[in-house]
Amino acid sequence: MCKKTLMIIIGFVILLNVVYSTTIDEKNLHEMSYQNIVVEKNEDVCFKIDVPSLQSSFDSTFVFVIDIENYIPVTSDVKIDVYLNEYLEKSIEGKDIKKRNVVKMYNHNQDNKLKLCVKNDFLPRLIISKESKVGFYLLAEIVKDNFYVIAPHSIKTNTLVPIEVVFRNTGSNDAFVKVENAMDKYMVNNLLNHISGEYEYEGVLRAGEEKKIKYFIKTKEDLLYVTPRAKLTYVDEFGETKEILTDPVIVNAEEKEYLLDVFVIDVPNEVVPKTTYTGKIILRNNSDFDVSNLFVDVLSNESVEMLDKIKTSIKKKEVVEIPFRLKVYNNKDVEVLFNVSYNSEDIDYLQSEKTTFDIKDQKNSLYELIGVFVLVFVVIYIWFLKI
Repeated sequence: MCKKTLMIIIGFVILLNVVYSTTIDEKNLHEMSYQNIVVEKNEDVCFKIDVPSLQSSFDSTFVFVIDIENYIPVTSDVKIDVYLNEYLEKSIEGKDIKKRNVVKMYNHNQDNKLKLCVKNDFLPRLIISKESKVGFYLLAEIVKDNFYVIAPHSIKTNTLVPIEVVFRNTGSNDAFVKVENAMDKYMVNNLLNHISGEYEYEGVLRAGEEKKIKYFIKTKEDLLYVTPRAKLTYVDEFGETKEILTDPVIVNAEEKEYLLDVFVIDVPNEVVPKTTYTGKIILRNNSDFDVSNLFVDVLSNESVEMLDKIKTSIKKKEVVEIPFRLKVYNNKDVEVLFNVSYNSEDIDYLQSEKTTFDIKDQKNSLYELIGVFVLVFVVIYIWFLKI
């Protein structure tokens, strides 16, 4: 037997346990000496139901399960009101009326009186089955307020964004739940890099238990992002499939405000190929955070090489001056980017400072040098002639 099949069987067994092991006490209408409740078209009538004493517990819920025997979907003109001890507990009407309608009630006593008022202006006849029942049950309870997303409202572009999905069972019975989140289509449509972490869950959520799953997304652009709407589904104790969606959270992705000022100094504007030059880079930390794992390198399509590997850290408000050596290989003018990468407060940064080198051809440099010597010789020769 494969692992997947075994997991399905285990889940099914757990589900059966959830569905069938939660009844404390129940009776159907027939057991209470009531027959089918029939409401003809254009009737608006109420029926009183005296509920006998039933066993209960402090954490149980009183439930009226209304089964419709001749059910067909309706869109309007049919309404069912359920009263418990003269208090309106629930109104069900139109498209919300199902073949099985579960009404949970909390204003119950030891001896309860139900009143069922039905208005039928659409169906030829509406029949509420005598198999409809009342009882006390231990129920799982997962509501929208207890299923939500936690995410930062403002983040920096090209950083990992932590997102938590929280779900809590506030009921008195376990539930087998499935949480789905952040599907591939969402990621593509929202210009997000692939997620990492735990973004799905399937298993038992115990009574009173809260779970969190956490994953990360990486932004690509300076945009307003909306977090994925996570979906939680479970089958309740009466066989109904419940589905809840989280509300989205808007995340504003903006370009990082860099922590450092970067200055490249003492580098000649004109250089000769295959020659080594020196310079300095000044780094000033303007922030209130320390900077670590700082690296400096050049990006110039292999035209220029930095001969010194620079790695350092800078404390908050500190200024450092770092000498370096460069070697130039290109015979054409070249634009050099000094890349400064570093980390602070678990955020990665990359800054660049641009410098342009005017390349002097070695032959031209030699000709210029000869020209200088010739000019000096001419000046000295003229001076001697005057003497």
